[in-house]
Formats: sequence, C-alpha cells, structure tokens
Amino acid sequence: MIRYLRMLGMEIPLFLYMLGSYLNYPVFQNLIYEKECLIKYEQNVTFCRDVSGYNKDLDIQAAANHFYFISSLTLLCPSLVTTLLLGAATDFWSIKIPLIIPYIGCILGTINYVFQSYFIHTSVYFLLISDALFGLCGGFIAIISTTLTYGVKTSMLRYRSYRIAGVEGAIGLGGTVGFALSGTIRE
Repeated sequence: MIRYLRMLGMEIPLFLYMLGSYLNYPVFQNLIYEKECLIKYEQNVTFCRDVSGYNKDLDIQAAANHFYFISSLTLLCPSLVTTLLLGAATDFWSIKIPLIIPYIGCILGTINYVFQSYFIHTSVYFLLISDALFGLCGGFIAIISTTLTYGVKTSMLRYRSYRIAGVEGAIGLGGTVGFALSGTIRE
C-alpha cells in the first residue's frame, strides 16, 4: 500500500478534474436557466434569481435543454478530432505536452464561466466559448485518455494494472465526491 501511494501521480489531477466536473454540472445548468430567464423576462433579475419562479416555465425549460444540447455538441465535436491528434502526438512525440493541453482548455473554459456568471446579463450563447475552448483542447475525452496513456507509458509492466486501477478509482471517487457535494455548492 505504501509503495502504491508513492506511485500516485496523475490520479490526483484526474480526481480533482472529476470532482470539479461533477460540481460544475448543477451550477452550469442553473446558469443556463438563469440566463434564459433573463432573456425571456427582459432582464428581471429579482424574478430570475428565484429558481422556483421559473421552474415550471416550459419555454425556459425547452430553451435551456436546446442550449444544453448545442453546448454538448460544441464540446464534443472538436474534442474528437483533437483527441485523435493528441493520441498521435503521444505516440510519436512526447506524453507530457498532450497531457497538459486538455487541462489548459479546462482552465480557460472555467475562466469564461466565471466571467459569464459575473456578467449575468450577457447572452447565454457566450457560454459556448468555454465549450469551444475546452473542446479544441481535447475536452474530457482527452483528459481521460491522455491520463491513461501516461499511466501506462510511465509504469513498469508489473505495476501497470495498479496504475490503471488507480486512474479508474480516481475517476469514480472524484465523481462520487463531486456529486455528493454538488447540491451544497449549488445552494
């Protein structure tokens, strides 16, 4: 056990990424609903800050779901291509640079989310900038795949199964803790 704890490397950033991702989902959805509400109700901040006020508004629900679909496509489509390029780069070049690129995209996207939360009256479509930045840097697909690649390439053969199990455990544990804390953070 002590030997394995000394081998921890990429499991920690992957755990933190998964924790942050699961904390992000409910906050992101609330941000979408609030921005859609502000569009529909002509920037009525008092009404739109109260979730129960627009919770049953089917127009806002439909607009938010439509936007969430567009957001998912904006993230996913470029990340498929970028992940293939990053995978090729790990085979022919270096493992460290392709490993860092998705995290840079995640940080840049998060900075935009913070700006969009602060400037709440801007269009909901400015949130797509975050998805595009993260997607162009590989998105969540690249984070998981480059982390697994790094774990395999940097471990001795007899420790690879431990490393892969650690990476999978970091994904599960980060998601579980993030999901458990997301309700508290959302409030």
